[in-house]
Amino acid sequence: MRNFTEKFLESTIVYNDLSFVKQLVLDYSFEYITLINNAVKFNNLEILKFLLTQPQAKNTLLLNKLLKIAKDLEHKKIETTLSLKIADNLNKVNFSLSSKH
Repeated sequence: MRNFTEKFLESTIVYNDLSFVKQLVLDYSFEYITLINNAVKFNNLEILKFLLTQPQAKNTLLLNKLLKIAKDLEHKKIETTLSLKIADNLNKVNFSLSSKH
């Protein structure tokens, strides 16, 4: 059974509450990957575009997930230019610089 957080984040996307998503992301960096997954799941391009332009989207742990999302968007024929732009941006990332510990 899904937990409360998953249901809460899903409803935020379903009801297209971009202002609340912004608050979660900017104030709390709250479950970022779950927000992205839900935006894709419910085809909410407005929220997806917002999420993909935030600093958290540059986190190396998210890069593979974002590339998969780009491929999914292209496969579903949902705004192909968005998926190509995401894939193109990911191809420009220098992984060696971002893997510092």
